[in-house]
Amino acid sequence: MTDQPFSAIKGEVKPEDLAAGITGLGLSFPIQDCQRIYYPYDWHVFRYRARTILGATTTLVSCLVDTRTRICATADPFRLETRTAGDDWMLGRHLDRDTALGLARRYADHVARRKNKALVLPRVDVVESRPVYKPFWVTHCNPGSGAAQTMLIDGVTGDYCTLRG
Repeated sequence: MTDQPFSAIKGEVKPEDLAAGITGLGLSFPIQDCQRIYYPYDWHVFRYRARTILGATTTLVSCLVDTRTRICATADPFRLETRTAGDDWMLGRHLDRDTALGLARRYADHVARRKNKALVLPRVDVVESRPVYKPFWVTHCNPGSGAAQTMLIDGVTGDYCTLRG
């Protein structure tokens, strides 16, 4: 836990939404406990510029690098907010920033090459590069007649998975 401010992807799922979301899925589990955790990523935005016979092209590629698993993915636009963890948990990073930037660059180059059908990579600039955290909720539910369920709920999308039951 930290009292230092950090950048977090703005999560729309609030604790009061959790029960409604689970009930809406046809599950009727009363939530006994929920804890917000923040998962570490590095966010990188690259600008690719090239001249072609048809004129100049510019492509932006936004990439998130999971700093615990080293997995890269392109990212849809999202809003950031400044947070302090307080009673929330922040998972630690397992990857330094330079290594994350290298992984993101290699992945974004692949995406840009496929998107532009380019044989040679165009000029590339780093537009944005910073650590960000994504909110998740860990909830403990008790269906009454069955075994208790621990669920992980994405704090941005509301998607969930059962961790154990």
